[in-house]
Amino acid sequence: MWIGLLHHVTGEHEWSLDACQHDPLLSDREKDWIQKGSTPHKALSDIILSERWLKEVPKYLKF
Repeated sequence: MWIGLLHHVTGEHEWSLDACQHDPLLSDREKDWIQKGSTPHKALSDIILSERWLKEVPKYLKF
């Protein structure tokens, strides 16, 4: 689930192993997507893929 967020923020809502669970997005969306491989995307990847975060996130999901 969390790893899918790395796809979602780039505007990719279906990928080889899964897909976003939200309804279709409006085509007139005004917000920009984060570019895959950009500095912000790499920073987000570092957080989401960190061993510590992946270990701790289940605790937050139960809150």
